[in-house]
Amino acid sequence: MPNSFVCNPARLDALHRFDILDTEREQEFDDLTSLAAYITRCPIALLNFVDCDRQWFKSAIGLNTRETSIKVAICVHTIQQDGLLIIEDTLQDPRLKDNPLLHGTGPIRFYAGAPLRTSDGHAIGTLCVADYVPRKLDLEQASFLQALARQAMAQLNLRNAVTTEQRAHQDLRSREAYLQLQYELSRILNAAGDGDTLSSSLEVICNLLQWDCGSIWLLEEGEDHLTLARHYIRAPRSFPKFTEMTRQKTFRKGEGLPGHVWLHGQAITFADIRQGIGYPRMPIAAEEGLSSCFGFPITGPDNELVGVLEFWSVSRHDPEPELIAALSSFSRQMGQFLLRQSARDQLLRSQRLYKAILSSALDAIVSIDAHGHILEFNPAAERLFGYSREEALGKRMTEMIVPPQHREAHNRGMARFLATGETHVLNRRIEVSAIDSRGREFPIELAIVANGHRPKITFTAFMRDIQDRKALERHREEQNRRLEIEVRERTKALAESNAQLESFAYSVAHDLRAPLRSISGFAEMLEEDFGAALPAEGIDYLGRIKRSARRLDALIQDLLGYSRVGKVDLPLGPVSLDEVTHAALQALSGSINEARAVVSLEEPLGSVVGNKAALQQVFENLISNAVKFTNEREQPRVRIWSTLEEGWRQVFFEDNGIGIRPEHQHKVFKLFERVATEYPGTGVGLAIVAQSVRRMNGSCGLHSLPGAGSTFWVCLPAPDPAAPSKR
Repeated sequence: MPNSFVCNPARLDALHRFDILDTEREQEFDDLTSLAAYITRCPIALLNFVDCDRQWFKSAIGLNTRETSIKVAICVHTIQQDGLLIIEDTLQDPRLKDNPLLHGTGPIRFYAGAPLRTSDGHAIGTLCVADYVPRKLDLEQASFLQALARQAMAQLNLRNAVTTEQRAHQDLRSREAYLQLQYELSRILNAAGDGDTLSSSLEVICNLLQWDCGSIWLLEEGEDHLTLARHYIRAPRSFPKFTEMTRQKTFRKGEGLPGHVWLHGQAITFADIRQGIGYPRMPIAAEEGLSSCFGFPITGPDNELVGVLEFWSVSRHDPEPELIAALSSFSRQMGQFLLRQSARDQLLRSQRLYKAILSSALDAIVSIDAHGHILEFNPAAERLFGYSREEALGKRMTEMIVPPQHREAHNRGMARFLATGETHVLNRRIEVSAIDSRGREFPIELAIVANGHRPKITFTAFMRDIQDRKALERHREEQNRRLEIEVRERTKALAESNAQLESFAYSVAHDLRAPLRSISGFAEMLEEDFGAALPAEGIDYLGRIKRSARRLDALIQDLLGYSRVGKVDLPLGPVSLDEVTHAALQALSGSINEARAVVSLEEPLGSVVGNKAALQQVFENLISNAVKFTNEREQPRVRIWSTLEEGWRQVFFEDNGIGIRPEHQHKVFKLFERVATEYPGTGVGLAIVAQSVRRMNGSCGLHSLPGAGSTFWVCLPAPDPAAPSKR
């Protein structure tokens, strides 16, 4: 437990007022301990100060330590009495029976100490001597020891007075420096524009406050990092590596000294930069002799960060509250200055951009005031209307470029807008007439914007000559009219031609069937009546005639089917795809069984809006092709399924056939197009599929790879689920 006397707050306050603890050795106090040791003939002499938990030695002879724990301090007993404490044999004093200083190597056997007492009566330490053997002090030695203790206290008071005066003097100098700093910085900011304000500010701060280098970091609008704006080094110092790194760096929030100032929004000080672990520049700064640094935020009117001030020194600097207050005031002024400068720079850039746009714009730009007087007349306006800018400025726009027959209406519209704010022409494109300096009237496209507020409003008009465009529009309209007439005529002729062609194809196909039946009949009769008498060559010829007749008959049948699809009416309605598919499979059962094909049907397939008969023909053609175009070594496999998406039903016919090369896929739905000529067929079936599906408002297509089979698909509208079913 701490000794209540030793840790008495009043006594500790008295001790701490002298600011003596942990200071360097001083000759004046060493002289006193030397005299004490000499007079008392003791090997140990100490001038110590007793804190709450330790005794600290300002001067020590015969002892190699600067402090010990309060638990072993014999001087604790000295400061609790008024006069000199003499212990001739420490082993005989019950207060010290457990003190480790009395045992072991070099035990203390004799002690004599005089308290150091302040003017208000607080004992803050002792001047004491000690020996390794028991002994006595004579009266003269005891008197001298007390006198030396009084002298130590006098020296301590003198030291405190000098320190206080020095501090007062330093405070005065600091206040003078801060006042001068505020004056100089205010002068620099008030004279902004006469030189480099930022560099001048850095130079003044570094020179007045003895900082060896300083930097200003700025946060540009829209950026996420601080950028170096200025860097200053006070002559004759030089920090090349640190300077180079500073010039190359940018700092995000929380990075380095500037970034930490940004993050915390307040000043950050490192009296010893070796404590700045994780700060990227501090190792190089320490290497080049810098010892301390200080960062401070530059803020705007709303306390938003504008930038950061930082300073570095080779000596220890610990900014005082007065300095922080002075810099705080300056930083706000600097922030406002930087924001004003930024706004001014933006305004200048905007003005330069505005002038550049005016000069280079292809459109004529004319600005007027509320009275109609011209304020701006750009080069394009000069070229369009034939007036120079000097001629136009200050003149009334209506008298220069508005045709006479429209001036009264223009003036009425302007007066109505100024009185009521009502307008029909602002902020939209309109076509009007204008006149030039020669009185020539021509069409223009006009857009007007208002700037400011009534009555000090101005207007800017953007105008473009549209004579060529109007002529081009008239020409295009005439061309479109002629083209529409030509398209109608050609469409009518094409429809008539298609009708004639379909009628001709139907007639030809129909007329060919009669002689074809005769050829087939006579071939059958010839084989029956004279087949036995014919030689082998004759039998071969007869077989060729019959096969050719069958192929021709199939072609005629397909042509008739194709022709019928284009001619007959196809009433549309809900159709069950399951019923259509089963009917198609039943019709093709013979060829499916002959090919030993496996057809898998994933029911239900759903319904579509279509024609049942046409759909059955479409499905028969697609299933027949899937079975037919298969490698002889493989068993044909056909898979049929459907999907429904956003009101459309898509049916897929997947096979394991020979596939179709990509370059041939675009023509398989055309009439008479055959990709695999080694397989039987007429080249009409898929054309019938495409035409039938189109007539039912659908589409068709395929996905295929050579050797990997094909998937044909048909997409048709699905019935509206909300519509009543028809039975």
